[in-house]
Amino acid sequence: MAATLTAPSVETYHIAFPDIPGWDNHNHAGFADEGLGTSDGSLRGFFTQWSWAYIEARMPQADFRTYRGAISLGGDKDAAKVIHQKYPIEQWIDESAEMLQYTTMGVAIRAGCEALYGEYDNTERLNELMQAARKQPPNYLWDKGCGVGNLKKICTISFGINRAHYDPKVYKWEPYLDPLFYPFPVKDFPRRGAMAQDFLHGFHLVLPSYMKRFGIGDVPTDFADYCVAVDRIVDGMVAEGAVSFKVISLYVRGLDFLPVEEAEAARVFAAMSKGDMNERKKFEDYVVRRTFLHLANTSRSPVNFHVSTTHTEPGTTLRMMDLTGLEETVFQDKALSNQPFIITHAGAIYPGVRQVAALLFHYGNVYADCSEWSYYEYNGGVNAVVTMTEATPGHKLLWGTDGTVPEIFTGSAITSRRMLADALQRRVDTGSLPEKLRIPLAERILYKNAEKLFGMSIDD
Repeated sequence: MAATLTAPSVETYHIAFPDIPGWDNHNHAGFADEGLGTSDGSLRGFFTQWSWAYIEARMPQADFRTYRGAISLGGDKDAAKVIHQKYPIEQWIDESAEMLQYTTMGVAIRAGCEALYGEYDNTERLNELMQAARKQPPNYLWDKGCGVGNLKKICTISFGINRAHYDPKVYKWEPYLDPLFYPFPVKDFPRRGAMAQDFLHGFHLVLPSYMKRFGIGDVPTDFADYCVAVDRIVDGMVAEGAVSFKVISLYVRGLDFLPVEEAEAARVFAAMSKGDMNERKKFEDYVVRRTFLHLANTSRSPVNFHVSTTHTEPGTTLRMMDLTGLEETVFQDKALSNQPFIITHAGAIYPGVRQVAALLFHYGNVYADCSEWSYYEYNGGVNAVVTMTEATPGHKLLWGTDGTVPEIFTGSAITSRRMLADALQRRVDTGSLPEKLRIPLAERILYKNAEKLFGMSIDD
């Protein structure tokens, strides 16, 4: 019998600050419409993408990298099958999924599924409902999650938004800048896991589509032409409605973008075009800083930096996450003092929350959001909100979910609101926030700070 979609008969979730609308600064609605983010559209498919660290630690690194490459887009499916049969990968996925039930992520995905489907523990029934929902238009579950969480605006991070489905009043585009920073294939992956090559491979696949979309053609191999193309793409994205940009390069390198002379960058670019990638960091540093300067002198669209160790396998290290490099090379640049930057996740599962708070306090153009906390580290997130709001001015913290699929988005909307409520109540209880300021501060974090930063009303 086919599953039918019905609303939960009993409300299985609690929404904190239910009358205050929310603006999600960090979301991935539309990014995985083809199923990339949910595997087969089942609960197990969701947990599979979070099992890679568990699997990576149980097989030789060479086989793991071969397997990850083989199951990626354009990979060797026969090679994947051989390795899949060699190791108990399905068993490892089940074991990892079971262990994840004890985490904040497990609690958040449960909350999201119960809110969307009224089901979680009956896995067979839940999978039927999940797959039935995915036969609806791709925005169906995201819109439903917005209703659960009282969300009126979403900055959705993707390479493009299908406007045939996603309402432009709600879903605001936040494109990735990273493909512009890596014009040639990179095959040097010194760290564990396969995360770095996955992201670099993705950047390289997307860059030609950027070039085509904005009328450039093939990726230029001349340095000056490439710089012109980067400006044209960034300006084109703004013209098409981009309200902000995302940089996720922390997955593949540190955030220390050093000053590099144009002539030196041109020399390195020429070597890269011939396959010599030894000095590629110099070109990356140059094009990143050049892009930020271009934005500072044009749209001043905010740039979001991914700052978090949270992903599916080893790759990003704590040393890479140290924000002193970003501070000294970007935030201290006088030419960028009026360019807004946002530290997304504000260091989720990272001991540097006070470091982030110090940056917010000292730099007028630096902001942060609380996305990811709500499905990685609930009590740590409560502590972080307390620290951020005690130490920094009221306009500096934005709200967000980092919803990668509708179920975790909805669950994160629930838990993130509750996390914010717990943090502000703790401040009231300990005397660090007057009761009369609790609701005004919640309003600022949930949407008013975003309104001011992005220059639009949540109702527009």
